[in-house]
Amino acid sequence: MTKRGAAVKYERLDFSVMDDQAPACPVGYFKSVYGSAPCSACPSNSRTGQEGSLTCECRSGFYRSATDANSSSCTRML
Repeated sequence: MTKRGAAVKYERLDFSVMDDQAPACPVGYFKSVYGSAPCSACPSNSRTGQEGSLTCECRSGFYRSATDANSSSCTRML
């Protein structure tokens, strides 16, 4: 649910607001900082479980190194 005065355009991932409260990113998208920064789609083989996620978790059988950025794809475990 968005606050009155907010404009949300999912097709372009452009989340703009006219007040102090930025909307949460939808499931499947994340932003690693709070505020009006744009949301990013989860990288390959990862997902979010709820709106407003700061990171995307790797799907079962995949992993991301602790040194990899949140925007890095998850790779298959061998």
